[in-house]
Amino acid sequence: MKIYNQPPDNDFDASSIQRCRDILYINIFDELHVDQPKTDQERDQIIRERIARNWLGSIKIPFSNIYVNGRLEGTYRLNIPNPLLGYSRDKFSGTKLDTTQRILPTSVLRMFATMDPLLAPPESIQQSFDSTESLELLNHARFWVEELNKKFPNRDYKATVSDINGRAVFIPRFLHPLPLPPFGLTAADTTTAAAAGGGGDNQMQQLARFVSLIPFLADTVTFPGLCDIWETSDVSWSIERSKN
Repeated sequence: MKIYNQPPDNDFDASSIQRCRDILYINIFDELHVDQPKTDQERDQIIRERIARNWLGSIKIPFSNIYVNGRLEGTYRLNIPNPLLGYSRDKFSGTKLDTTQRILPTSVLRMFATMDPLLAPPESIQQSFDSTESLELLNHARFWVEELNKKFPNRDYKATVSDINGRAVFIPRFLHPLPLPPFGLTAADTTTAAAAGGGGDNQMQQLARFVSLIPFLADTVTFPGLCDIWETSDVSWSIERSKN
């Protein structure tokens, strides 16, 4: 399947393509042949049927993701409605089905996406920002990353990232325990529920639902071609959205 995309101002320069915020939507339908009602006289002479296309789910991929990476290949989760009327899950699908909430297991689509012809990749920004970290820590982190890149050149390693203010921050600074949302559930309850293998499922589902309602915006859409920007939970609440 080929999809034609035109960059802003029909300019294929890297700086112009990075301003493209188009999103690729892939919708999955189930095509069915449904017999139409017939009279007794038509039963043996005429075949009437219509083609029904039932929407199953969709995937959305920012164009900037394909452009920055050159190609996307893998398994992607389908966003499906809950409940999906007229369909049920195979009980042998290997995924746990919550019969109380009628939550369908995850459906996925295996796909490969690229551009033809391949466009010149964007110039990456060297993350040499100002930082409040000590010079000794920054040098040690840089040496650690260089050593890992020598051993595993095909992997991406980072020790510091840019925060919302454009400063280089040591990644472990973002790791901190957070209080649970106000659902009458404590950290001890979640530990007990996990150990019991099912206790407190309703409250855990409320927590998962709470997190899923937080708006999400990828950096590749907001700042295409630029560096990854990290933020704390307080910053996410202040701008009313989360980022990867």
